[in-house]
Amino acid sequence: MTDMIMTRLAQNPVQAERIPEILHQLRSLDTNDEEVVRNIVEIFHDGIEVDPDSFLHREEAINRCFSLDKVEDIIYALEAEAAGTDYAWYRDVLDNMRAASPLSQKLALKSIRMARQESLAETLKREYRMSCRAIAGNISKDFYEGVRAHLIEKDHDPKWSPSYLEMVSDEMVDAYFEPFENEAEELDLPTSEREGIYGAEDIKDDISDQAAHLEGKKEVQGVRESDEDILNWAVGVSHNLRT
Repeated sequence: MTDMIMTRLAQNPVQAERIPEILHQLRSLDTNDEEVVRNIVEIFHDGIEVDPDSFLHREEAINRCFSLDKVEDIIYALEAEAAGTDYAWYRDVLDNMRAASPLSQKLALKSIRMARQESLAETLKREYRMSCRAIAGNISKDFYEGVRAHLIEKDHDPKWSPSYLEMVSDEMVDAYFEPFENEAEELDLPTSEREGIYGAEDIKDDISDQAAHLEGKKEVQGVRESDEDILNWAVGVSHNLRT
């Protein structure tokens, strides 16, 4: 959870035993003011301590290496960082990258960079195209080779094609993200499920639903682990309001 908070994938950590309290505050709202909802959630925010093993202790080095534009350059930078330290983390990362599909690494890097300028709906559509083409195997059969090597035969010795990063062309990578010729094959997302369509009225409806869920478990003393779903919903409210 610490890493998720620090990288802004989650926010407003709250102790599990405070779930009933935060739900009570949210249920008592008589306003649709989004700022009021956000303030209530943030009142329950608890401080966090970074775990000694967290990657955040290497955040500066990670940014130096992974901010580069090519996978090859990222590996060179990691090797340079590793040369000046005995941190096993660098060795583990380099071993994993050297063993992974060269094509998949370039696809992943480009996909992450493209997502910076996209809405969630655009990203989901593009990732869907990439997944479909990986499964189709018309450009490369690395998906099936990975399944064979790691899940079926388990020899853990995949024969990637292309086998080297330098052999993966920009044209090959771009082909995974191109729109389908037949528009009907594109991922169709219902409008109501796209990001940015979640307002205060929706939040109040969710409050009622989640509160009813909790009320139905009054016979259980304390807060059961399953009720952490409510916590996850509540502490994410302010994030939903911002998107």
